[in-house]
Amino acid sequence: PSEKMFHLAGLGFDGRVGYSVISKASESFSLGLAMEEFGSRYFGQGTHLGGLIKHPGRLSPEAKDNLKSSFDNVYKGLTGSHVMGVLEEGMSYEAFGIPPNDSQFLESRVFQVTEVARWFNLPPHKIKDLTRSTFSNIESSQIEFVTDSVRPWLVRWEQVIGWKLLSIIERRNIFAEYIIEGLLRGDIKTRFEAYAIARANGFMNADQVRAKENMNPTEDGSGKIYNIPLNWTNAANLLLPPEEPEDEPFDEPDEDDEEEENALVALYEEELTPEHTHLEIDETDVFGVISSITPYGNHNSTSKLIKGTKSYKQALGLYSANYLSRLDTDVSILQYPQKPIVRSFVYDTLNTYPAGQNLVVAIMTYEGYNMEDALVFNKGSLERGVGRSFYFRPYFAIEMNYAGGLKDEIMIPEKDASGYKTESSYRFLEADGLVYP
Repeated sequence: PSEKMFHLAGLGFDGRVGYSVISKASESFSLGLAMEEFGSRYFGQGTHLGGLIKHPGRLSPEAKDNLKSSFDNVYKGLTGSHVMGVLEEGMSYEAFGIPPNDSQFLESRVFQVTEVARWFNLPPHKIKDLTRSTFSNIESSQIEFVTDSVRPWLVRWEQVIGWKLLSIIERRNIFAEYIIEGLLRGDIKTRFEAYAIARANGFMNADQVRAKENMNPTEDGSGKIYNIPLNWTNAANLLLPPEEPEDEPFDEPDEDDEEEENALVALYEEELTPEHTHLEIDETDVFGVISSITPYGNHNSTSKLIKGTKSYKQALGLYSANYLSRLDTDVSILQYPQKPIVRSFVYDTLNTYPAGQNLVVAIMTYEGYNMEDALVFNKGSLERGVGRSFYFRPYFAIEMNYAGGLKDEIMIPEKDASGYKTESSYRFLEADGLVYP
């Protein structure tokens, strides 16, 4: 029976049998084929002169051949184009082209491309006629193609599938629908702006956005959370009576509002007693431990203090065991650190670990307070390792899993892999792709 047979009928008179597009458009197709055959015969069998040389006298056959041969040798081909011509004995040259009536068949062939596209409700650029297509309107033309050409047929398919392939009971839980978002995908900027609007308005979460871009969901599950603007509210809440404000608890005043006046501050740690409330910070430690290493930092200018602090941060004596958890990612470490021989008050708390190298320095002074900012080392001290350090910097890499089974893996690539460098580039790596410890 007809209700059990899937038949998608096109446009027709009785709704059962559709018209044949080929038969209805036979005249248009025949005209296109006829013009194609005409063009083939026109250029293949027609006689079309490129030009004519006129001579006032009568030439013999040999003279004609010699004239044509000499003319072709000079003016024929790319090497002879656009050169100055010289004709003798009163001769003249007349160039020929395609007659206007014959040249109209080119315009007719272009029109037939549009005529064929019109029968199938297709935009001309879909059959490679880019006469009126530009980069500025090609995206709009693609959307028009989906909505006006593809979507009407998809609706017919969906309706016939639900009518003839599904029973009444099956239609309660099963339906047919074509997902056409892939055909309507815009450029990456347009897509991401649409995702941002969807996320901000709360009708898409991060995992749904990632799924549309063929990305895995977030590992911690945070991508399933929806964002809702704080200034949004349910319209039903506007009908509710306002809530009465609760009485805020009275903050009891502190037991001692005059703490600053009643504080007992000890200057040194050995002076602390149960009656003391505070311990004074040494004036050299006000700007931090690193800044306090600068000699006479509390009596130096700001520029000198900042320069000294940056120098100390760039060259530490020795790390402990927290290489992976340190915040600084760019540092040089001395290879031969030493404990200081001469110490200030600040160094009393820093003598547990080596923090530098001991150097004998001669200071050359000028009049007044200034010192010459230069250190002179002899070559022998440098060869023995003074100031020698190694460069330490951590690197991070993340292995990702992708849709379709693809995944990242830290390893030494095969020699025939894309992007493979020279073998010497991987000489410091172990078999697992990590550098030697």
